Amino acid sequence: MTDTANTFTTLAVDPGLAEAFWPEKERIWPGFMFEDRYSNMYWSHLSRHFPEWQHYLLDDSGAPIAVAQTIPCVWDGTMQGLPVGWAEGLVQGAEGYLRGDEPNTLMALEIAISPDHTGQGISYTMLNAIRVHAREAGFQALIVAVRPSLKSHYPITPMERYCRWQRDDGLPFDH
Repeated sequence: MTDTANTFTTLAVDPGLAEAFWPEKERIWPGFMFEDRYSNMYWSHLSRHFPEWQHYLLDDSGAPIAVAQTIPCVWDGTMQGLPVGWAEGLVQGAEGYLRGDEPNTLMALEIAISPDHTGQGISYTMLNAIRVHAREAGFQALIVAVRPSLKSHYPITPMERYCRWQRDDGLPFDH
């Protein structure tokens, strides 16, 4: 799939993409994000068992500029059945795979965009690509875990308060 000058592909097609994009992830995420207990236990399942669900956007030179890390899982379609955050979705998808569950939903755990390419609508492009891929695979739903990207700059502010912050124009502070 292409998006003007950019090309979509997956880790299944090019297993070297995760390593190629790793320096960008280190620029994007604060260090503490790499020290999550669930991520340390299950993140490797994404490349090992679900490479076709790790979506990369490549620039015209073939370099990865964004990734959408997703995992198939089972969801009962109810609010109560929604995973609470990306970590629970990761655990649910990985453990479901190990049990042999038949997934019916795709969960986006992260969309990471190279800082050199932000502000260009790439997050929407990535969301649309995974939405199309999920539909084509016959999934009933796409769940997207959303993390406010500026929250790490305000570590002592409770999330409940941070989520209510607004800009002068009334839009959410971190959108």
